Amino acid sequence: MSKEIIQALFNDKFKFKINEEVRHRGDTKGYSADMGLLVLKRILLESQDTEENFIYERHYHCRMIRFSGSGDIATFIEKELMSIQEYTEKKVQDEFETNQHRNEAKRVEAEVLELFDVTKEEYLYLKDEAGNVDKSKKYRMTGFSIDETGVKMSLTESIITASNNEKVKREQRYVSSKDEFEKVTTK
Repeated sequence: MSKEIIQALFNDKFKFKINEEVRHRGDTKGYSADMGLLVLKRILLESQDTEENFIYERHYHCRMIRFSGSGDIATFIEKELMSIQEYTEKKVQDEFETNQHRNEAKRVEAEVLELFDVTKEEYLYLKDEAGNVDKSKKYRMTGFSIDETGVKMSLTESIITASNNEKVKREQRYVSSKDEFEKVTTK
């Protein structure tokens, strides 16, 4: 076989070329992930499974070029890699989805705050079952949960009123109605 035929065969069967910069598919987690890879060698491996079917896998030997282990060489199967364009598109899509989820969470939080008629900055006193206000501890809204029983607002004790142990233990309580607390008023 001539060199041109072998070259055409490899270029036709392999997605990435020698000296092409690629990314690992798992390299999309977090801000510090940036394991750029440079393709050094392409290998077509033939194997046979137990049912005597032939399996051909495309492997790439790549040098890590943007990682704390820069210069190391590793082998990857083609399906583990993506082009820079695919990587960029995936990163943009992931960022878009993250922003959508963040905006939805903020919208739901605003609805919960409106439902309980509080702001995140307000201090609250809890009421006991008889309706008496316990003014010994102040709480702030720190979260919420929504399930089949309804909406519950999570309140965490303020550091101001928490016990003065070595490690401050702050009590966390849940309320499901605005009748269970009273806003702290400053006069």
